[in-house]
Amino acid sequence: MKKRIFYISILVFGLLANSCNDYLDEELVTDVSADTYYNTEGGFQDAVNATYSLLKPFYGQEAGFAMTTFGTDIWTNGSDGGHKFFNFYDTSLNASSAYVTLAWETWYRGINQANGVINRSADVTMDEAEKNVRIAEARFLRALYYFQIVTTYGDAHLSLD
Repeated sequence: MKKRIFYISILVFGLLANSCNDYLDEELVTDVSADTYYNTEGGFQDAVNATYSLLKPFYGQEAGFAMTTFGTDIWTNGSDGGHKFFNFYDTSLNASSAYVTLAWETWYRGINQANGVINRSADVTMDEAEKNVRIAEARFLRALYYFQIVTTYGDAHLSLD
């Protein structure tokens, strides 16, 4: 029994001692970080395009239609869809609705993305005229996202960082 314990302890020690070698450290060769990627012209363009992409979850799907058209004289209920509570003036619409939370989260993600583009723009080396156009696009999109939040929910936290 003592031999088994001795051999098992030697085996465990051998396995543990082997785990401290440098060959187990991974070397990242394809690391793309925000600090390096967005400083390039292509990365900066991609960041601005990503700011546009956050419009799609609201305007490209049923949520934007449900939250902007229902409750007006333009629309009446059909026989399908889970969005009918927007057209009723009762307590069936609440803050935990998927449409309401999706819009809130998406718009603030758009604001954060636009802020990231604007704040990282100083480090980008590209044509100044093109860079100014892309910064203006990011500022417009940030203003649009804030406009949607204020008109839908009321007062909003203003974050420019």
